[in-house]
Amino acid sequence: MRPTTRKFPRPVRWLVGVLMAWVGSGCALGTSTPATVGVDVTVERVSSLPPAPKRGEPVTLLARVANRGTLEAQGVMVITWLVDGQTVGEVAINGLQPNEVQEVRTVWTADVSGPVMLTAQVRVDGAQPDANPGNNERQLSFTVADSRACETDSQCGTGEACLLARCVAEQNMVKVAGALW
Repeated sequence: MRPTTRKFPRPVRWLVGVLMAWVGSGCALGTSTPATVGVDVTVERVSSLPPAPKRGEPVTLLARVANRGTLEAQGVMVITWLVDGQTVGEVAINGLQPNEVQEVRTVWTADVSGPVMLTAQVRVDGAQPDANPGNNERQLSFTVADSRACETDSQCGTGEACLLARCVAEQNMVKVAGALW
């Protein structure tokens, strides 16, 4: 007697394939990439408010820090902000659970003018080493306007190049303020 082979309908074969892939991925639901095994502290976003400050103005520097690993990041994490390689602020936080996110900030008085590079770095000073130190830093470039060239009212239409750039930046800030965080 010859054995019979039963062929399942296409939707059943597709579902079996999806389930096999899901089991092979560790059964992760709702994630596009698997979590890093261990501690994975990362700087996910960095921004400045205002986004185009004038020299001498206080600037709020923001960073979103997360633990995208599977283990708790124990101990102290130090977030350091640098402007053109010079430290301008540090904030310490204690521990992050897996998938926990904290938004941290510091204030810097813009003491330079022209293009600057803002860097936010996170350093883990805990018992567990960071499994992915390559994502512990994020950068943002922006321009600090020279306050002497922009002493007129910040209403658009005066014709000064730096004032026009500032007005455009202020208008854009209003448009994207909700998207910053």
